[in-house]
Amino acid sequence: MSSPRKYVLLCIPKGDEHVLEHVDVTDCEDDRDLYEALHNCYFSRRRILIPWLSSHTLWRVDYTCFKLYATDRVDVGLGSLDSLPPDSRTDYVYNRSLPQRYEPMIPLPALKHFIEHPSRAPRKALHLERIPMKINGRLCWEGGEVIGWGLSCVDDPSLGAVLLGCGLFWGALFALLALSSE
Repeated sequence: MSSPRKYVLLCIPKGDEHVLEHVDVTDCEDDRDLYEALHNCYFSRRRILIPWLSSHTLWRVDYTCFKLYATDRVDVGLGSLDSLPPDSRTDYVYNRSLPQRYEPMIPLPALKHFIEHPSRAPRKALHLERIPMKINGRLCWEGGEVIGWGLSCVDDPSLGAVLLGCGLFWGALFALLALSSE
């Protein structure tokens, strides 16, 4: 009998909303595999060709409890230890026996760093067991309230895009002033 598919539920910003992605991590053997899957999903969904020219950049990654309110639209909550599935939810797996002396189980800067740079993640399964994974099928909305747990990406305006925009604005302004003074 084959083991059930495992999905990290990743909430990705799209305009003013977040969309839900099911990242299949069933075949991930170590942290690098995990972060490569998360990286590929995030950056393919964001369609970022040249990251430093993108209007937004990955600012933070949080554990989250969210409500699925349409086929793939979610309302994300704030990241905290409460954002982990309760023990009663057997459709989520992660190492619940790890000491939870700090919030969260993986430092949030490490989550962000390894999603951005998966090749720097270790070839060990240190984080793989610490992220809640949905099993027994995908999370589906059929009306009503559907609660899920996963990771939420938070974007911020990109400094590169802001600087490029300011440079273009000031360059155009100076060009217009130079033309008008002739």
